[in-house]
Amino acid sequence: MSAPYSELQINRVLSSKLAADVAAALQELASLGFNEMQITTTLELLLSDRENGRKGEPPIDLVTSGPETPGITNRDTAVVVRELFTHAQKSVLIVGYAVYQGVRVFEALAKRMHALPDLDVQMFLDISRPDNDMTQAEILISRFAQRFRDSQWPKGCRF
Repeated sequence: MSAPYSELQINRVLSSKLAADVAAALQELASLGFNEMQITTTLELLLSDRENGRKGEPPIDLVTSGPETPGITNRDTAVVVRELFTHAQKSVLIVGYAVYQGVRVFEALAKRMHALPDLDVQMFLDISRPDNDMTQAEILISRFAQRFRDSQWPKGCRF
């Protein structure tokens, strides 16, 4: 099979329900400059991951929390994160816009980091910059990290 990829080509090897989407995805890869060998290698890696990649590993938990919004059910942030932090085994990825009551929220994580020194923890938090503020990014980040450690992270715990 070679580019240009069509639904008709794909329909010979996959169900008609998937053919259009797969053909479009393959065509997108080709338009990005992927040659047939690169596309084949990519598909083989995906197949290998699906067949072998996550055996025995717990699934990834994605949880949203925060204020109630019509049509979206969110759990209480403190309850959710405490539960997730307490049971984390390998890694924790935190993405957030604002941190409130951080000492209380992050206490379970700090304890877990102490119990599992190899626990990989990454935080991606919003660092706001006032309008017309020309402070260098490195300085803003350093100040934010210091404020976070001082006011949002449990005292005496590894950061």
